Amino acid sequence: MLQEGFITFFEIIKAILMGIVEGITEWLPISSTGHMILVEQVVKFNASEEFMSMFRVVIQLGAILAVVVLFWNKLWPFGLRQGKVISKPSVWNLWFKSWLLSFQRSEKAA
Repeated sequence: MLQEGFITFFEIIKAILMGIVEGITEWLPISSTGHMILVEQVVKFNASEEFMSMFRVVIQLGAILAVVVLFWNKLWPFGLRQGKVISKPSVWNLWFKSWLLSFQRSEKAA
């Protein structure tokens, strides 16, 4: 029983290591997914492939959420000035360009 708890502790340490790798490489212009796969080759998890696939998705979702929280004021197209709600045209322009580019890419894929 003690050994099972010990293995669980090391699995938590491995997950923390994966989180650190994801957190660092998400901000760099390199593949964070590639680095996580490399770390998985060095630090073997005692888990099924289905669990590892879900773990990769969840850990990357956390990194994406951190980016959204950090840049929320730049992404949200509304603001306050002198107690009144205002619209930020530059942000609307950014959202429109993003939408337009995604639409053009989907047309090319079809």
